[in-house]
Amino acid sequence: MSTHQEDKRPANPSRSEDLRCAAEAGFAVTVIILAAMWLTTLAMVALVPRDLMTSGPVEGPDNIVSWLTLALFQIIATLLMLAFVARRYRGRVSYTLALGQPRISLQRLVLTIVVVVIVIGTASWISLTFFRDDVLRDLDVFKRLLADTPIVLPILVLCIGAPISEEILFRGFLLGRLAHTRLGFLGAALIATVGWTALHWGYSEVGMVEVFIAGLLFSWALWRSRSLWVPIAFHGAYNGCVLAVIHSL
Repeated sequence: MSTHQEDKRPANPSRSEDLRCAAEAGFAVTVIILAAMWLTTLAMVALVPRDLMTSGPVEGPDNIVSWLTLALFQIIATLLMLAFVARRYRGRVSYTLALGQPRISLQRLVLTIVVVVIVIGTASWISLTFFRDDVLRDLDVFKRLLADTPIVLPILVLCIGAPISEEILFRGFLLGRLAHTRLGFLGAALIATVGWTALHWGYSEVGMVEVFIAGLLFSWALWRSRSLWVPIAFHGAYNGCVLAVIHSL
């Protein structure tokens, strides 16, 4: 099934058309991420005093710089993607990225929430029970970043910036475009989730598996609701729960 309620795939899309669509989507996301990283680096070098950029330990003012850097990257990546979609698809931003109103009944939405909570909760329980050291190692990075940092910055970055920017890039655009090829929604969801998981490179193997599971669930939520706002909300809530756990430590 298509990501968007109005999309209609060609009856018999050629293999070359599929490859062109997939290559264009993957290339666009990659270029936008690299461009956002480059522009963020230039901006931070120009705006932040050199001693804070090179001072070493991740504590105090350095943490604020790290959160601001992440926030700036998210803003730039989101704006670049929106600009690309507006130009490439003749201004059909909301349609292309599935940013319309959710088309899901309250009963189906509640069931979706229950399934997502049960699956992610089970995965987290398994991780904490059998791979506790790996989980704590992953959380320790964020725990150190939270030191001497106003909590509003992590909330803005993790619960708002990350869900909006990452969902627009990977599930709104990449998954949406790949779903119009012979991959179908399932194949597109798998590829988009692999790409999104790769963005979290540096986590332990257990952490990467959890990210992958969450990505598949967010893709499923998009499929059920036909709106990217639903996985954005799920993503924000998930990150909020993780932030609450880290903050409690």
